[in-house]
Amino acid sequence: MRSSLAEKAILGALALALGQAASLAIQLASSVFLARRLSPAELGTFAIFLFVVSLAHVLSEFGQGIVLIQRQTALREDEWRTSFTLQLIGAAGLSLLLLTLAPSLARAFNLGGDFVRALAWGVPMVMMAPVERISNAALERGMAYGAISAISIVGGLLYAGVAVSLAWNGFGLWSLVGGALVASIGRMLMSASLARWPIGIGLARESLIALWRSGLPCQRADLFGFLREHTPPLIAGLVFSPTVVGYLVWARNLTYVGYHIFASALMRVGFSLVARLCESEETRRPSIGRVLEGMTLALMSVMMLLLTLLLGLAHPVIAVVYTEKWMPALPALYLFGIRMAGSAVLGLLVFFANGAGQFSLASRSVVLWATLELGIAFALVPSLGFYGIAAASAFAVWIPTFWLARQVQALLSARAEPVRFGEAIGKPVLVGGIIGGVLHEVSPHVSNLAELSAAAALATATYALALWGWSDTLRQLVRKLWMRWWNSTKAFSPAVPRNTSMR
Repeated sequence: MRSSLAEKAILGALALALGQAASLAIQLASSVFLARRLSPAELGTFAIFLFVVSLAHVLSEFGQGIVLIQRQTALREDEWRTSFTLQLIGAAGLSLLLLTLAPSLARAFNLGGDFVRALAWGVPMVMMAPVERISNAALERGMAYGAISAISIVGGLLYAGVAVSLAWNGFGLWSLVGGALVASIGRMLMSASLARWPIGIGLARESLIALWRSGLPCQRADLFGFLREHTPPLIAGLVFSPTVVGYLVWARNLTYVGYHIFASALMRVGFSLVARLCESEETRRPSIGRVLEGMTLALMSVMMLLLTLLLGLAHPVIAVVYTEKWMPALPALYLFGIRMAGSAVLGLLVFFANGAGQFSLASRSVVLWATLELGIAFALVPSLGFYGIAAASAFAVWIPTFWLARQVQALLSARAEPVRFGEAIGKPVLVGGIIGGVLHEVSPHVSNLAELSAAAALATATYALALWGWSDTLRQLVRKLWMRWWNSTKAFSPAVPRNTSMR
């Protein structure tokens, strides 16, 4: 059990990271074109559209995604179908509500008829979501991360291809809406084909009660987490204008590049791995504390490098790559970068707590985070304008991060498996901060793409050498991961196993 889970986790993290990297490379290239082609107002309107449609997604899930993956016994056919039917009913009801409220939402966000028509095209995205969610849960239960990576890549290709093609031909907002719709269709069809779960309609009373009760704290955490992640369109859309939303969402999304490539892969794999370790009765299974420490160190080492490059070279990145029209978003970019460092750690801890079945603990931390971020944002907006929203994101994350770290440390200390957070977080942050400061000082002298690439390459090499030389734990982790990966390539077929979803 030990070697199988560890090797699956390593292969899964690599597969997801590579898939996310490929998908993000596609999206990053398309985002540069779209940012140069479209206006901040059009991107802001699309962000508000996604906010409304994604809210319907979250409300119709009822927390089932986490519950289905975390369940430590094999799921029966009636449980799969009950969860799917419950989500389908929620999606249908929220789709009708979306169509009814579309004119009122357009007025609230100071938007016109295009927004109302766009929401009509968002309804199919809401209705398809239950199939995709259940399919992804089935794949994650089987730790079939190669399939999940393939789905991510296909979705990214579809979105980028459609959005760029339509934007090139002058469709503005509709290029983004069309890309999102086509990508949703592609992901849904592909995930359902690969997962092969027992799709069907039906409500079993006992299964419904059990799934509903387990899903409530997860639904609460998902809802508050969603509101926190969508603070820019929620607050700026109501208080300011679509142009301001465009600036904020663009700045935040740029800091998410590293998060989506690496952090999300580690979190999803770590969640499934911890859930399987908790159900294992093998006395020689891997230490959960060491698993969390290794993931935290790996995560922070990569995240701090990416943030160091982005924030240290922020001014030339905007001027050379995205054009000067995005320069008003520069202060927000710095603030969202600070936030991303904290959210990477907190996100990993939340996934860890959920994987261990501590749903209430994870939920409280997410609720605290969202409450602080929304409250501070409303308090700072009158004095700082729309930058107050970014400032709230930068500072609100750290209180729940320290709180949940203490709670997790207490749980692991009781098992004699404490985590050395100072080693895993402190060294990458210190090295990245010093190098980022130097980059910031030299960035005014960077004026073209060649100089930007050279500065980034030199900073990357310096960061890697400094952290490698300072951290014995990192060197041991890399050697161990390399040996496990090398051994696992001999034991596992690269083909995605079929019917893994019913484990």
